[in-house]
Amino acid sequence: MNLLFNAFYRFQNYLRFSLTASQIVGLILIPLLLVLLLTQPIFVAPLIFFGICAFLWIARYPQHGLYLMLLSVPVQDKFAPSFGGQSLTMTQGAVLLTLGAWFVNRCVTRKPFISSPTPPLLKWFLIYIGAMVISLSTAFSIPAGFDQSSRWLITLFAYVLATSVIETRRQFWELVIVMLFGGIFEAGLGVVQTGLGLGPQSFAINEDLSRAFGSFVFPNPYAGYLEMSLPIWVALGILGFKLRGQAMRDWFENEGLPRLKERKAIFRAYRLLILTWPAVGLISLAVIASYSRGAWLGLIVAALVMIAVRGRKSAGLWLAIAAIVVFGYLGLTSGAVSPAIATRLTSITEQFTPFDVRDVVPNDENYAVVERMAMWQAGGNMFLYNPWLGVGIGNFDTVYNKFNAPAWIYSRGHAHNYYIHAAAETGVVGLTAYLLLVIAIFRGAWRTVRRTHDQNLRYVAWGGLGIISTIMFHNIVENLHVLNLGIQWCGVLALFYLVGKLDKTEKAEK
Repeated sequence: MNLLFNAFYRFQNYLRFSLTASQIVGLILIPLLLVLLLTQPIFVAPLIFFGICAFLWIARYPQHGLYLMLLSVPVQDKFAPSFGGQSLTMTQGAVLLTLGAWFVNRCVTRKPFISSPTPPLLKWFLIYIGAMVISLSTAFSIPAGFDQSSRWLITLFAYVLATSVIETRRQFWELVIVMLFGGIFEAGLGVVQTGLGLGPQSFAINEDLSRAFGSFVFPNPYAGYLEMSLPIWVALGILGFKLRGQAMRDWFENEGLPRLKERKAIFRAYRLLILTWPAVGLISLAVIASYSRGAWLGLIVAALVMIAVRGRKSAGLWLAIAAIVVFGYLGLTSGAVSPAIATRLTSITEQFTPFDVRDVVPNDENYAVVERMAMWQAGGNMFLYNPWLGVGIGNFDTVYNKFNAPAWIYSRGHAHNYYIHAAAETGVVGLTAYLLLVIAIFRGAWRTVRRTHDQNLRYVAWGGLGIISTIMFHNIVENLHVLNLGIQWCGVLALFYLVGKLDKTEKAEK
């Protein structure tokens, strides 16, 4: 008996002191994996296997989970396997996978879940989400409220994740590249759709051309996604010209010397130019092909803000803009501009001119404008019903038919203006919280651009300022917080925090 007791005691001590964390995880996951592989359909089993491999990889390198979330946004609903009768989109799967792996990584490495210093936008996100939770007290449908709130929680998670796992300059540039890559893919797809006229009849520009919509089903969110990369592409393209000028000056100043360093600098500058400007041209063409007037106007606002933040250095650019406005006006009045584009441009003012949809007969020419105004009026009626807390977060669709204009009985899912939408669903409390978040974003971005010393980081922040400016303005006629675009948006927001942190680190090392 003593021999058995001693043997058991030694075995117990062996388990206690010899099993590592990875072995314990393996003992738990391997039986679970076997059960899943044996009980799921044959095409689901490989997905589970690769999902577990991805989980272990992301637990080791959590920044790759962030990249996966960003890359999943354009293709989020193109492949949605069903588990227990519930479908799981690519983005939902990426978020769940990354959330679990990130949690394991933070526990094992004992790193903080919230980076230090605390990201400045975190409190404003929490305030807005808190306003959403409060609005549930007036919600007609609690499940719809939870569903919409969960999308904002994913947005918050993307911001926290990006600010906590990106720690080095190399990881920073990896993040920028991943964010820009999706814009190239979507732009190419959209240009092909327009050129081949692949859109439905409602997207037709003329007999041969169709509005571009990429993988987003509708042109407006598609254009919004492109807006979340184009200004950074432009900023990096301008940086390429600046680097080229600096390298050429150094080349001529060191004439007669080997100039190996200068040769490398010139090569890097031209490489950046070759990479950026074709991308700028392709994405710009795709935005034009989307025929999204909100995107066009938003990018114009972004350009003006990007010029304004440069201060006195932009005097020449203001003159150039004045010349473009004059020649653009002459082109519109003389017929030099394509009639389709001219009509689209001149109708932009109609987007902001209020009218009563009950007094207008919709036709092919004005349908989009009248429909948008019908959504605005429905949102306004919801706000007036409960000005303080609205009808509850996520409840626009649920109560639409209680507040819609006659003849407009079908909801588009949102108010076609996020500021009206926020007021309708969360009242004055929620709208105020959202505006505080937007103001904090713009203020922080402006200060980051003005205060960053590192040239490369400053140009990325400069492009990021353009992105948040165009999104803020485009949201006047659209809701760009749908289709998980918040993940891409928060990737941009995290750039300002990371730029400031990396810039301070570099100055301290010097």
